[in-house]
Amino acid sequence: MTDDEGFVEFTRAKNGFEAKLIVSILQEAGIPAHGEGDSLQDEFAMAQALMNTGGQVKVHVAAGRVEDAKKALADAREAGEDLEARFDELQKSEDDPQP
Repeated sequence: MTDDEGFVEFTRAKNGFEAKLIVSILQEAGIPAHGEGDSLQDEFAMAQALMNTGGQVKVHVAAGRVEDAKKALADAREAGEDLEARFDELQKSEDDPQP
């Protein structure tokens, strides 16, 4: 579905925080993106989502950048997994000091 500004629904976030995180990742990658609640007219929808009464929050990207957006999110997830694994390694080395 395309809106009047040439954006399409890309994904649905669980809540407003997750939507803002996704939008930030996409914008950092140079991909035009916005989530519901980014404008005054969407405040009611965002309030419902934050109170868990309105369901998920839609994230939109520029119509021609959907594949780029998929790659940007996949890269961010991979980086997060790498960071988590590195953190786990550091914790193990602190818990089990070598003689």
